[in-house]
Amino acid sequence: MEKIGIAELQKVMSRMPPGDVADPAGIDEMLASCWEGLNRHDGGMAGYKLIGRMEEVKWNPPILRFVIERHGGTVMGSGYAKLQSWAVDLEKELATLVDDYGRRWLGGSRNTPLKVGPIAAEIAELIKTGKQDPRLKWKSTDEARISISKVIPDNCPNQTLVGRRRRFKKALQESLREHGWELFPGANTVKRVCQPTAKSRRENVNEGIQAEASLEFA
Repeated sequence: MEKIGIAELQKVMSRMPPGDVADPAGIDEMLASCWEGLNRHDGGMAGYKLIGRMEEVKWNPPILRFVIERHGGTVMGSGYAKLQSWAVDLEKELATLVDDYGRRWLGGSRNTPLKVGPIAAEIAELIKTGKQDPRLKWKSTDEARISISKVIPDNCPNQTLVGRRRRFKKALQESLREHGWELFPGANTVKRVCQPTAKSRRENVNEGIQAEASLEFA
């Protein structure tokens, strides 16, 4: 991007009528180019972040106003962007942060609550019957490590992800404990702590047969 001064931006804007700026293309690049030379309180915003992101642009000489999304919160796992309103006085060469006035959801349709019960039941069945699965890494017949990222993927905000995985582990632990398995959540590992009773073995065999039959007719 070619470096220009505030005088060039002033010249371009002086030829524009007051009011809404329908297409700020070009203006955003010019403002970004001279941004570092303005007197401003920008909260650490670099000039290049203006390019392609200026919204609701209005020209009321000598003030150029716009709204921009700030994405700092998304780095911490939030699904929201902060909205900021700015006013740039081209005569005084002053950029002022007018307001942090809202948030915008960036994730499209919001995440619907994930039903972890069926997922936990499926993983528990694989463990009880010793089945091979990409979500499990068997260390021995009595110990397996759960690939939690494959079971509950990180395709949602961090707070949502933590809650989903916590609920999944609780449900899995409840499903396994009565069959002699124990979940160690910190290591995402399950271990057999006691041998199943004859009743549990029969139940596991019957469940495995039913699961295979359902797959055959699916």
